[in-house]
Amino acid sequence: MGITKKNINLNNTLINMYAKCGNLDKAKEIFSNLRKNNFSIDIITWNALINGYSQKGLVEDAINLFEEMLKKGLQPKMKSHLYHC
Repeated sequence: MGITKKNINLNNTLINMYAKCGNLDKAKEIFSNLRKNNFSIDIITWNALINGYSQKGLVEDAINLFEEMLKKGLQPKMKSHLYHC
């Protein structure tokens, strides 16, 4: 997807939509492209993919991504907790 960092809300929405529709590969592709291109990723971006993993029962992937988010210095808020796992 050729979406710029100016459209972080759109990226977050796309990641969330693809994850909720079960297309985690596409959600992860958008997330990975943002990271690869050094776009600013906010807590909402991380949560969209974490929630997608947890809703599909991919607990280990959700926890790994959550831990990676913490290593990047992002502190979870109440909704960041892995309540689906």
